[in-house]
Amino acid sequence: MFVSHRTEFRGRKQRVGTIMFSETGRLQYFLGYCPSCNGKCSVSPEEARLLLRRFGSTNRKLSQRLTQHFLGKYANE
Repeated sequence: MFVSHRTEFRGRKQRVGTIMFSETGRLQYFLGYCPSCNGKCSVSPEEARLLLRRFGSTNRKLSQRLTQHFLGKYANE
């Protein structure tokens, strides 16, 4: 997991599962905001796959379907 502290985040909150890039330019998926430092928490595609496998529900919400679609599309880089 990676926490970004670069800037203050203002305005509309980012949705869980959206694509973002780390400071090194690697593909990351947004998980949420850190409660202690207000940084953005994100995971790599491999970690996202593992989290979906462990905690994904059977009804497959829209965010899960989109995340799985983007993992299949961008994870093979």
